[in-house]
Amino acid sequence: MERQIHVIVLILLSIFEVWMCYQVLYRTALEKKCLRKWKQVLIWGNILVSGTLLGINRKIIFFSSTMFIFIILATLLCAWIVERKNMLIKIEIITLFYTILALFDFFCGFITMEVIGKQFWIEIYKFSQSMLQCVLFLIPRAVAILFLMKWKEKSLILKENRKILALLCVVFLGILRIYTTTMINMVTSTRTAQGWSAAVSLVFVGTLTAGVVMFFHHFQMLKTENKMLLELETLSENHIKDMELMMEKNRIQTHDMKHHLLILREYGQEKQWDSLMSYLNELSDDILVQKKTVWTQVGILDTLLEQKKTKAESKGIEVRVQADRIVGLPFSDMEICTLFSNLLDNAIEACEKIEDDRRWVAIQITRKSGMLYLTISNSIKDRPAEQEGKLITNKQNHQLHGYGIKSVQKIVRKYEGDFSYQIRESEFIVTITFWRLEERNEI
Repeated sequence: MERQIHVIVLILLSIFEVWMCYQVLYRTALEKKCLRKWKQVLIWGNILVSGTLLGINRKIIFFSSTMFIFIILATLLCAWIVERKNMLIKIEIITLFYTILALFDFFCGFITMEVIGKQFWIEIYKFSQSMLQCVLFLIPRAVAILFLMKWKEKSLILKENRKILALLCVVFLGILRIYTTTMINMVTSTRTAQGWSAAVSLVFVGTLTAGVVMFFHHFQMLKTENKMLLELETLSENHIKDMELMMEKNRIQTHDMKHHLLILREYGQEKQWDSLMSYLNELSDDILVQKKTVWTQVGILDTLLEQKKTKAESKGIEVRVQADRIVGLPFSDMEICTLFSNLLDNAIEACEKIEDDRRWVAIQITRKSGMLYLTISNSIKDRPAEQEGKLITNKQNHQLHGYGIKSVQKIVRKYEGDFSYQIRESEFIVTITFWRLEERNEI
């Protein structure tokens, strides 16, 4: 009876292991919501059959390289049948999942070897009938399910992450091969059994490898982020130059206006009404169309607001601006351009996705008691995607998009402000608060 229970427990643990692999896929590379009924049945068939074969094999031998390869290929084949996109990332995730779990099994195996000594061959390694083997396999899978319980949100895996996963797969497979040979040599007495040493070295090598890989990955991500931020600053500088040209043109038009008024007065005094009307029509095409609204008395900000308002209205988007007349801002022209351009561009792009007439952007700028409040809200079609409380872009160019918000947050942090957002049924609201701008300006 104990033998049957032992086999059943091993099979259940192995089925649970394959099921967890699919849970990882659902959180990374496989769209569970899009799976039809027959695909779900196929996945469960793969889980039950592969898990059963794996459990039976573990009763025969602690670890089999042949079964390890088979279980990876079986899971990969099923994943390919149900959804044929993102296959490279699926290969990496499936391989890495089973490899890490196998290394964890070896870690527990080496510790058990140190505790029970030569009984490891009979109790655990070959043709085991002991429930101790079930406990050994249970521990890594219990840790894995705790990790999965904390990992609830679907993760977006970028191109750079795929390279890291591929490198980890190669390195961990190499480590698995080394420690497979080490255990075989220990249990066959061709090498002195040193379970503690093997377990500690396995943890050290695995942790060191993962740490080094993740360090270089983090370094590369920071390098890429800095490069993109520099590109955004260059774009902001170019934007500032364009607005300065517009402001200079407005100043020239203001300067020329007195000459136009003199000519109009002359036509009026001479009662040359036809000439006067002709001159007014000519002015309307050049000047009146290019009128500028003063909202804040900050030249570059008013020019930017006018530019974005004109751009949005040309696309059928209603723009409402409510702003106090603010002076003495500590921001540089580049920071003003970066802050408002990114927020308004995102709002306009969100409105462009809406097909009906519910397209609007509202801008509110309030200055009170040394504090500055910025609120930019806009209508939305779909709820933006979030991950761990942060917005993630659904644009194709993931490397460039998303850095606009980071540039905004960088400015907010510089002036010790707060950045927050709200998502309502059909509205997205960004709120930025700067608390002590007057004090900073005096400094």
